Amino acid sequence: MKTSSLLTAAFAVALSACLGAPANTSSAQATLQLIEIATPGQRFSVNATLQLEAYGVYSDGKKVKCTDEVTWSSSDEAIIAIDQTGVARLVGAGQARITAAMEGHQGGVSIVASPAVTRSLELFPTDFFEAPRGLMPQLHLFATFSDGTRREVTDEARWSASGVGAWPLGEPGHYRLDSQGDITLIARFGGLEARKDVRVLPPAVTALRIDRLDGVIRPGQSLPLAVVASYTDGSSRDVTADAQLLSLDGHIAGLSAGQIIAIAPGRARVVAQYEGFTASRAVLVTARVLVSLSSALPHADVPAGRSVSFPLLATFDDGSALEVSDLAVWSSTSSEVADVTQGTVAAHQQGEVEISASYGGEHLVFTVSVQAPILEGIELTLPASRLLEGQLASFAVYGRFSDGAVLNLTPVAVLRNSPFVNVNVSSDYAIVEGVTAGPASVEAEVGGLITSVQLTVSDAQLEKLFIVRPSSDQGGLANELRAVAQYSDGAFLDVTELCHWRSSDPQMVQVESVPGWRGHLSPVKGAAEISAQMLSLTETFSLSP
Repeated sequence: MKTSSLLTAAFAVALSACLGAPANTSSAQATLQLIEIATPGQRFSVNATLQLEAYGVYSDGKKVKCTDEVTWSSSDEAIIAIDQTGVARLVGAGQARITAAMEGHQGGVSIVASPAVTRSLELFPTDFFEAPRGLMPQLHLFATFSDGTRREVTDEARWSASGVGAWPLGEPGHYRLDSQGDITLIARFGGLEARKDVRVLPPAVTALRIDRLDGVIRPGQSLPLAVVASYTDGSSRDVTADAQLLSLDGHIAGLSAGQIIAIAPGRARVVAQYEGFTASRAVLVTARVLVSLSSALPHADVPAGRSVSFPLLATFDDGSALEVSDLAVWSSTSSEVADVTQGTVAAHQQGEVEISASYGGEHLVFTVSVQAPILEGIELTLPASRLLEGQLASFAVYGRFSDGAVLNLTPVAVLRNSPFVNVNVSSDYAIVEGVTAGPASVEAEVGGLITSVQLTVSDAQLEKLFIVRPSSDQGGLANELRAVAQYSDGAFLDVTELCHWRSSDPQMVQVESVPGWRGHLSPVKGAAEISAQMLSLTETFSLSP
């Protein structure tokens, strides 16, 4: 999850102000008869933003624009929210009536907010065309809707495949590829489908290990070893004959025909290389006799995503003891739950697993209980910036877990706000409103973790909006845009997270407009206009391949 950094810009803008005549001076004797509201239509998609205009009709027949003089209201703010400049935001599905009132008269119009319709689907990663037999990386499905918004719908889609040996797994977007050849992976959502043609290649090596070096070897003795490769399809194969073998301590132990030959007392390390993978193991050459193995940690509870190390102590017949975690052969009863390397257990998913250690003919078993991943940190997507009086901004609270997952925790977060702002939760996101000019803060708490953002509510006016594409030396990314606002007090501030973003052609390029990712672009396939809207101002930016 990324937080936009504050941009500093130096813009010189020449502004001129145009002031219109007051609405109620159309005629000295004329009186207001009724108020009319002009809209671009009466049915729109949820998340759309509309500029409504109000006109006063006077007794002399004249019609005068009075958008800024009337008092605007909505019959249902949960469906349509409107500010006092006539900007309406469709925040939920349904119908609401918008009213404009002035001098004892009022006019109204009903507007229907319909759920957005799916316009296009795109599978990511976009460059995935070949995969080895076995499990492959997860595919992600993104949908673009009729209101210009875009979001991930991986968990909501129906997944299937055409071709032999491709099977959808329980986790959306994951497949198991059991047969070589050409297949098509299919995701369906909102009446549309996205396809990705994949060529399944022979299984690829995923790991290399050295087995059978668990004995205490004496000078002059030999011990067999085996180099084992693991593959993407879950299989393993002995590749000792094809691997390159090397002893880093040849004066202590040498290698010959898959055997390690002990030469003199000491610790030696054997290295194997195969198809770009490397594995190493230590071996102990000693005249002592092993008596037992023990550990001070027989059991451990570990949250998914974290690791724990088990110490392994070897006791010999002369009373001496030696830490042999790096010399023992370790195994797990379920590598999907937790795997082990030289005594360090990496927990992956909830469950119970037994970890075994073997050395010199002795064996020891440990138990590991993998718990649910724990929350390690939370972040607010609201930028540390300013809000204007009456301005609304949506944001989210994201949590980072020990297994690497980043989840939207807004619905379960406890949100607090200082004076000068109000905060409300709406579905998966929260909305902050600037109430009165002054310093303010928004605080979020989840699971005992607290984060906050400092804000300033300003009575300044928004004068101009800019869209910039930061270069790499400014800390920007090639796939992002940022918005900068100029205010009447001369301030220039990054308002990327306060804008609503749209693409004129989502088939050519898509732009994110969800909290935390606003302004992020998909790969540009063709020319399109990207727009950013904040309050009544809209700025566009032209993109082309």
